[in-house]
Amino acid sequence: MSLRKHGYSHEVLWPKVRTRKGGRAISAFIRYTVYMLQIVMSRADIYWVANAPDVVAIPLFILQRKYIYDFRSVWSKEIETEMGRGIWPRLARIIETLAMRNARIIVLNSDTFLEDAKPYNKPLFLVPNYPRKNFRPAIPRQEFRQMHGVSENSEIVLLVARLTKVEGADMIPRLTERLSKQSKIKLWIVGAGALQDLIRRLEKRFPDHLEYFGWQKYDQIPNFINASDVCIVPRHHDHNSHYYNEINVQKISEYMLFRKPIVASGIAPSSQYLLVDEDNLVDGILEALKGNAPDPTPRTWEDDAEPELLRTLRAASVN
Repeated sequence: MSLRKHGYSHEVLWPKVRTRKGGRAISAFIRYTVYMLQIVMSRADIYWVANAPDVVAIPLFILQRKYIYDFRSVWSKEIETEMGRGIWPRLARIIETLAMRNARIIVLNSDTFLEDAKPYNKPLFLVPNYPRKNFRPAIPRQEFRQMHGVSENSEIVLLVARLTKVEGADMIPRLTERLSKQSKIKLWIVGAGALQDLIRRLEKRFPDHLEYFGWQKYDQIPNFINASDVCIVPRHHDHNSHYYNEINVQKISEYMLFRKPIVASGIAPSSQYLLVDEDNLVDGILEALKGNAPDPTPRTWEDDAEPELLRTLRAASVN
């Protein structure tokens, strides 16, 4: 662990209660209420709080505890994208504002969040979301492909994502339908989320062109990336698109570690991937399979993120 080897003792707090009773909203309320109570009962010199969701910061600023705010997503804006305008996005924005206003330090995982963080006049540090050097496959590429019935001349397009509208899962039906006209191409999908039943139904419609693997343990993900030919990041273009790139979308940097051609839509431009309109995703995939996509530069946590993490903690100790 990065912290332990540099002399920091730490504890990771996870929600101890998980329930599906009462539907998605009620179960989330129960889970995070208990989680906040865990935080109240904990003791630390400083807390590191990721804003996904921001509600976990509530007990910290109410009790005036010292914390670093990890600004890794525009949470309130994503809620608005998912649910539309209304009371929930407004409430999320209030909590987000209070969480940043009361933080000692704000950490960004991409410079695209800089303008949102500046008004709070807090010390700012950039700690990217990059994979560790040991993010490597346990099974050789050809063996893994053979395990899943991939013929030598087949080409695998991979999506690893939360299956939600925000991460473009609702675009998969149209994408699969168009890819089904390409006899050698098969779409692999790894992940879970609100739209996973849609993907299951789609797999039944296109069994030769889509395979859904569901949620997978993190140490299995390198096997899928290594076995693929092209990786995709399909998102809708909206007012949040400019926030996301290879620095803070961890799946992109994981694809990059294997130097896989990447085709993306609905995110910020970058030299690391081929960015296309969502209507042109299939054309982008075909171009990438021909070798007409950027060759990504691998980046790792140890080389490109950990030094900034340690600088942040040193600053927090004197702030």
